Amino acid sequence: MTHEFMKQIMNGEEKCCPMCGRYAKVYRRRIYKSVAIALRRLYLIGGAEGYKHIRDFMGKMTSSGDIAMAAHWGLIVSMANEDGKKKHSGLWHLTQKGVEYVNGRMGIKEFALFYDSKLLELQGDNVYFNNAVGLDFDYQEIMK
Repeated sequence: MTHEFMKQIMNGEEKCCPMCGRYAKVYRRRIYKSVAIALRRLYLIGGAEGYKHIRDFMGKMTSSGDIAMAAHWGLIVSMANEDGKKKHSGLWHLTQKGVEYVNGRMGIKEFALFYDSKLLELQGDNVYFNNAVGLDFDYQEIMK
């Protein structure tokens, strides 16, 4: 990737990759209501003291991939998977930063920018747990 190419897509331009020709876009993701509520549930069941299984705090709210987004802000960590038959362990732990965020004592950068499924950077103003609780998931916002 050239510096110029990355600069263009970071500024929202949609282009084809000069290396492979595939469609290239930077996606902006944020913590929204169902993820914030899941983080709160994880906290309430003791997820700050130890690893808890995703089914115990996610319920039927959203897909398990959504909660994994919170790891990019350092709010949660996943237990390493030792079962070769599974892709992930399904066990999550709320970090100290996650505890501070859930309790409204710490903000996080509003957006995580991804290219080719990899985190490029966190950017934007600091937002707090109460901001996220008011945000519904918006597919159109991601696709902008």
